[in-house]
Amino acid sequence: MSFLEYRVKGYKFLSGEGIEIGAFEHPASLGEDCKVKYVDVITREEAKALFPEVDHDTLREVDYVLDVSKDGLSIFGDSSIDFVIMNHVIEHLANPVKVLMELFRVVKTGGHVVIAIPDKQYTFDKLRPLTSFVELEYRYRDNVNETVPDDYRDMVTYVHPELLLHDEDHIYKHLESFKRRREHVNIWTSESFQVFLNKAMEICDVEATPVYQVVAKVNGFEYFGVWKKLQRV
Repeated sequence: MSFLEYRVKGYKFLSGEGIEIGAFEHPASLGEDCKVKYVDVITREEAKALFPEVDHDTLREVDYVLDVSKDGLSIFGDSSIDFVIMNHVIEHLANPVKVLMELFRVVKTGGHVVIAIPDKQYTFDKLRPLTSFVELEYRYRDNVNETVPDDYRDMVTYVHPELLLHDEDHIYKHLESFKRRREHVNIWTSESFQVFLNKAMEICDVEATPVYQVVAKVNGFEYFGVWKKLQRV
């Protein structure tokens, strides 16, 4: 069974009105009782230009152009929607703790947050070191909201070592390209991401419980989870 088929099982927990952030080429396959709007940092046309390798027929029109790293989900009120889906986005963002807090802020009590990340062991990130929670907590406390080219330096060392044969100016141009394309800046395994979720929810004072989780050892690619927001006591 493919990772997308495992996702469909999780989507069955969803109903009502929600949003999907960064749907890109794999928009969620939802039931008829779900209405969804699409949020992304770039338009469909901009995505076509920036990612020519992607099947453009799968891309959805974007309803809200929004940079969640900088603006969060500020256009949405507290506890205003039934579900949020964010697959393979948080690994690209400078401040994942802050973004996670925003996902749960906008979801109603009893609503769901769906989140997935690629497990480094099954991607081109395999040799890159894990991102420490200490680093992520630092970015949260300092309200970091944008990456810089040097954040992608380990991509040169572990993913594109051939670049080390060139001078620094040449390398830096590639680092700028990695930033422009919003390559992975946070590196997790399924297990380290579950640790991240629990620690981040504690920092953000979020009460939630997983109702469906699949790890990469099962689906061969990613951590995928559906979390239900609980009433605070």
